[in-house]
Amino acid sequence: MASSQVAKDWLQMCQMLQGTLASVLALPTDFLSVSIFGHERPKNLPLSDRCRWTTMTGEPPQREDVPGKLNDKAIKIRQGVQDAFARGAQWVMFLDADDFLSNRLPELCDLENHDAICFENGFSWEMGNRWLQRVPNFHQVCGSSWIMRLEPRFFPMWLGLGTHRVCDLAHNERYAALVKDHARIQSIHDPVAVYCVGHRANTGHGAFLGGKSGPSPLHPFKFTKQLARRIIRQKRLTSQLRSEFSIAVVENTQI
Repeated sequence: MASSQVAKDWLQMCQMLQGTLASVLALPTDFLSVSIFGHERPKNLPLSDRCRWTTMTGEPPQREDVPGKLNDKAIKIRQGVQDAFARGAQWVMFLDADDFLSNRLPELCDLENHDAICFENGFSWEMGNRWLQRVPNFHQVCGSSWIMRLEPRFFPMWLGLGTHRVCDLAHNERYAALVKDHARIQSIHDPVAVYCVGHRANTGHGAFLGGKSGPSPLHPFKFTKQLARRIIRQKRLTSQLRSEFSIAVVENTQI
């Protein structure tokens, strides 16, 4: 989790985290637990055996220090993988503090017969909007799109002595590396994760149409084509979907 020195709006990031945690903790107890790594512990964390907090050592990066932020995130992910492995976890998933999971996820995953679960489709959502946007090739644009078997074979840089990289690559490089490594990949085509965009707490850049900081200067034809595609991919955010992805928790949380 990013620190208040990096987040554009720390209070809103804490609000988003409540929805993220609710979406995970709504899943069966034997499916996923949560380990959060950060420099500042948010208030009202539902800490338990399923939800752990680890305070990082050292100074957090500054908001303008892009390489420092990327390195900080990589260190947290690596420590999370190593911590999960030490506790005997069999699977691991990287989940940003502003992304949400579907409560249907366990019934769609065939963990026994696969080495990795890939989310081929997902949704993006802008806080306050009444519509979701379906995002194809979700594993190429969002890090919260993989569940992976936690073995040194797949994390050789972090759990073994290997020098080649497989699951510890960036999410958009992971699929090709797993195929090359002859991993058994299950692709889930139903949208089972929501990537939240456009809120003040977000530390990333770019969005699925024009970017989070405003529309990009696209050629009129390309903009029209992209806009039409966006309309086709819209899905109304119903009360059922709010409940499925715990978005209602975010909307009703006051920090």
